[in-house]
Amino acid sequence: ADPTYPGTDGKSGYGSRDFTVFKDPDTNKAYLFSAQDHQDMRVYPLTDDYTGVDVAASYPLFVGGHREAPAVVKIDGTYHVLTSGQSGWYPNQTRTASTTDLSNPDGWSALSLVGNNTSFYSQPTNIITVEGEGGERSYIYMGDRWNSKKLGASNYVWLPLTIADGALSLTYQPGWSFNPVTAAITAPRVELV
Repeated sequence: ADPTYPGTDGKSGYGSRDFTVFKDPDTNKAYLFSAQDHQDMRVYPLTDDYTGVDVAASYPLFVGGHREAPAVVKIDGTYHVLTSGQSGWYPNQTRTASTTDLSNPDGWSALSLVGNNTSFYSQPTNIITVEGEGGERSYIYMGDRWNSKKLGASNYVWLPLTIADGALSLTYQPGWSFNPVTAAITAPRVELV
């Protein structure tokens, strides 16, 4: 528990901010991933009716890692989380980790880098799963591109998110599209000179 928490308000005692809710598409179990007290992240299972958290079953994640802005997706039975470092309004390189069991605090892989050193000037906010009519799936990274001087003018970065050999990959695409019927992503061939 937060050492500064007085324990007099009937709450759980953990500071929670910059969070996301993830619902497992196969089990319908839901989880809240939250930045905790500028130090760690915390994973809370939601109650069966999705209106509360099971604090006793929650656990810290990336202890002392100063992570925030979680975005979660399940791909082929593995859960992946993308997170940002805490650097104010300045973007930094996204890191990712994975597990096959969200209830196991010890089952997570180590954090690894993904994307470029500024996450293409964005911070993770969501991962969209696009499912085609035949069950094919593709994934789209959504990142917040913050404008700290004028928050209302902030916008998003959407990029194809690919997975190969269990690892996520995020590369910049100047223009791309997806087919909602087949879930196929089409990106132009760009040659770096």
